[in-house]
Amino acid sequence: MIANAVKSLALKGVTGLLLAGVLNMPLAAGAEVTEVCDLTFTGNIELLDVPVARTWAQQSKGLSYLDDVGPGMLFAYESAGTLSFWMRNTWVPLSIAYLGEDGKVFKMEDMQPDSADYHLSEQPAKYALEVMQGQLERKGIALGSRLENIQCRAKR
Repeated sequence: MIANAVKSLALKGVTGLLLAGVLNMPLAAGAEVTEVCDLTFTGNIELLDVPVARTWAQQSKGLSYLDDVGPGMLFAYESAGTLSFWMRNTWVPLSIAYLGEDGKVFKMEDMQPDSADYHLSEQPAKYALEVMQGQLERKGIALGSRLENIQCRAKR
């Protein structure tokens, strides 16, 4: 009886490790960002060379595991939906802006490093922009600002 319990526990442990490996495989394989964009907001505010995350693997990794987030990251989705972000394994404080299909910033929020708190868009968003905390305000991006132009190219 004890031998069966030990075998069952061992099997569950091995299954869990294998499953964790399989689930992380696409993240490691396709998480490298291959595209950067120049973003122009109302008032001719520009953010240049912003990496864009379009795939699930890229979006799942986001800005995790980085000491320097550079110009931040644009999360671009094929269609608008309610988005949820968290900061697990993200080591620097970030600000996030949620943008609707029309490019209008409808919600902004500061996020604390390595936190499991969820940050919800609360309404459909087509884009989310993460930057170093306070960078949105320093650049002049506020609620109601509109993303007017996106010029993207392959990352060099």
